[in-house]
Amino acid sequence: MIITIDGPAGTGKSTIAKNVAKKLQITYFDTGALYRSIAWYVDKNNVPIDDLPSMEKLLKTFDFHIKREKNRCAYFVGKTDVTDFIRSAKISALASQIGAKGFVREALNPLQRDFAKTHDCVFEGRDLGTVVFPRADLKIFLSATPEIRAKRRLEQQTAEGQAKNANFEEILEQIIKRDKDDMERAVAPLKQAKDAFFIDTSNLNARQVTSKVLQCLKKKRTRKSICFQKNKASFFYRCVIFFYWCVFHLFYNFRVYGLEHSYSGGALIASNHVSFFDPPVLAVAYPDEVHIMARETLFRSFFGKCISKLNTHPVKGGATNLGVMKIMCSLLKEGKKVILFPEGTRPYKDELGEIKPGVGMLIARTETAVIPTYIHGNYKVWNRKHRFPKLSGSIACVFGSPILWESFKHMNKKEAQIAISKKLREAILALRKWYEEGAKGSPP
Repeated sequence: MIITIDGPAGTGKSTIAKNVAKKLQITYFDTGALYRSIAWYVDKNNVPIDDLPSMEKLLKTFDFHIKREKNRCAYFVGKTDVTDFIRSAKISALASQIGAKGFVREALNPLQRDFAKTHDCVFEGRDLGTVVFPRADLKIFLSATPEIRAKRRLEQQTAEGQAKNANFEEILEQIIKRDKDDMERAVAPLKQAKDAFFIDTSNLNARQVTSKVLQCLKKKRTRKSICFQKNKASFFYRCVIFFYWCVFHLFYNFRVYGLEHSYSGGALIASNHVSFFDPPVLAVAYPDEVHIMARETLFRSFFGKCISKLNTHPVKGGATNLGVMKIMCSLLKEGKKVILFPEGTRPYKDELGEIKPGVGMLIARTETAVIPTYIHGNYKVWNRKHRFPKLSGSIACVFGSPILWESFKHMNKKEAQIAISKKLREAILALRKWYEEGAKGSPP
């Protein structure tokens, strides 16, 4: 899970990010410390920031890492602990100038993305939700008046023993200038992401802001089924989904996990497939409209006319069939969500079978994403050995972190297809393990 907290200086980003990370028991990554550390390194080596060759050479030797020491994080450049050095006004101003350099951001952004691949993190900075992690699970943008922020910064410096020569007017002037520089820079300017939650912290304490952030996360995790969202789908589609919603909740104690991983663009929803109930379970669980392929023979009756109004598309053959590929690619490029069962057919056992190459081909062709999904309980309720479903049981649907094409675009298409299929299988198995071990925290 990736949470980004952006905003100008003095809005409490660091404090709130630390609090949220502690509450969720995940890692806190101070992006501001990363840029201040490179600023300290540049200043220490007396390299002019406009000297491009020297700066690029210096970046290659920049070794940044974080160490946890009791209740604090210590930031190191090489073997030097720079935690205290990087909070000075001089380094802060230099960090803003350096952060405006495109080649610096290009060098440091991969470091953050690589860290996030192996950690659930709260990142705080200025362009995290817009540039570094545009697909973050939760985006927050904090703000406050310049006067409030100047007052906070002065109190912080006083508490840290750095306010001997500081005064309110100087700090206020620095903050206003920093805001202007950050918002007007050509590369990754400070701005709120379109899908970020806005929180004005001017009249709120840290505990209240932390609570609001956690409420935003809860809101993301509890997005309503499409049947409760007006103007999001046709009336007929929502009525049918509502019928299944009632059935699943009345008879099968239906639960949905991982909605914080919901994806805003076109994506495949790739799930294990063990039951006739699998398609409606996914359609009810996911908060957006979904599309699904079905055998052409199903459309030769009145039933076919009905399901055609439920975003069901008639096809011949499997996902590797050229005609099927064309339809699915078109839907994905239009930003639609498409259900795909990567095993091809329903097995006779409640086990994940071999992932067919179709999913990798689709992602490689459309350069979109695949959402790994695990359905629990459907096999016991209605597997292919039984003609009718049981009238009791427990069903759960777990959505995992989207697998993005960006992680595979450096490979040739064939290698990428194999790697995507392998990654998808591992992700679905990880979701199953997460659920069976108690469904604690956020799904992987």
